[in-house]
Amino acid sequence: AARNSAGEAKGGEQVVRGQLLALRAALDVIDVGVLLLDADMKSQFINRAFRRMWALPDTVADRNPAFVALMYHGRDTKAYEIDAKNVDAYVAERVRLVRAGDPKPLDLRRSNGEVIRMQCANLPNGGRMISYTYVTDIVRHADELEVLHSALDNVSEGVVMLDRDLNAQFLNRKMRTFWGVTEEQAAQHTSYESLI
Repeated sequence: AARNSAGEAKGGEQVVRGQLLALRAALDVIDVGVLLLDADMKSQFINRAFRRMWALPDTVADRNPAFVALMYHGRDTKAYEIDAKNVDAYVAERVRLVRAGDPKPLDLRRSNGEVIRMQCANLPNGGRMISYTYVTDIVRHADELEVLHSALDNVSEGVVMLDRDLNAQFLNRKMRTFWGVTEEQAAQHTSYESLI
C-alpha cells in the first residue's frame, strides 16, 4: 500500500508540473506583459511580452531579478518619460505601490510615446502579479478629448452638449456661470429642462 501511495504522489506531482508548464507556455504567448513576484518582491516569472515591452534580455530575466532591479533597468534604458532628476523618486514610488499591493491601474508613459497600463494583483502567498497592457491609443484619445474640453471651456460663447435624452453631457464655463452650476453639478448630467 505504501508503494502505491508513493506512486500516486509522484503521479500527482507530474500532473501539477505539467499544468504549471502549460500555464507558463500560455502566459508566454499572450500580448499582455506578466510579472510574478514572490513576497520578497523578487521575480519568479517574466513572460515574453514583458521582456519585449521593456527590452529585457533573457540573460537578465532568467536570473529572477528583484522588482527594483527591473525598474532600474527601465531607468538605464531610458524607457520612462520622466526627467532624469525625477527618475529615482519615480522608481521609489512604483516600488512602494507594488509592495503595498495597490490594485489601482497606473498608466506608464514611455519615452517612445507608448503608454502601458500597469495593474497589480495580490497573491495568496504574499506575492504580486503585475500585468502590463498597451493602452497608447486609448490614452492618446483621452488626451485629445481633454484638449478639446479645455478649448470649449474657454470660448466666449456658451456651449451645452446634450445626449439623445436631452441630458447635459457637457456645459462649458460660460454656461455653468450663466446657470449658476458647479462643475460637480454639471458632472451629474442634469436634464436640459431642469437647467432652464
